[in-house]
Amino acid sequence: MSAPIYLDHNASTPIDSDVLETVIRVSRDSYANMLLRTLPPKQRGHYSERFKKFIAGWHKRGYTVIPDFAPPQLEAKQWAPSWRRMAKVLLRNDYWCKGLGQTQPKSAAWVKYKKMKADEKASERDEKALQLSMEVL
Repeated sequence: MSAPIYLDHNASTPIDSDVLETVIRVSRDSYANMLLRTLPPKQRGHYSERFKKFIAGWHKRGYTVIPDFAPPQLEAKQWAPSWRRMAKVLLRNDYWCKGLGQTQPKSAAWVKYKKMKADEKASERDEKALQLSMEVL
């Protein structure tokens, strides 16, 4: 049997185990939100949007509630959602939320570069097709 846990510093009021579990559960659920509230508004908005996408993605996969914890093996492989993963992202200052399986958005320059490369490949294919058609004639 374990010793009782007390609520106050004088150790005069023991906490009922049901109450303790409720306090611990509320603390787990709200830890990521508490961390979010400590951030500047711009960062808070950024992380909030990322978390909304994360939660919406897992809702689409059938999770109606995001659990506080998932088995560490599943969290490491990013196969299960958890509030702990979201808190870790905040504690590690993971701006692009790579710990949640998200990526940094591509810049406009990168998109333009990829389009130029695709256009070059298309023009090369067209030239080869034209050369083949000229050889046949």
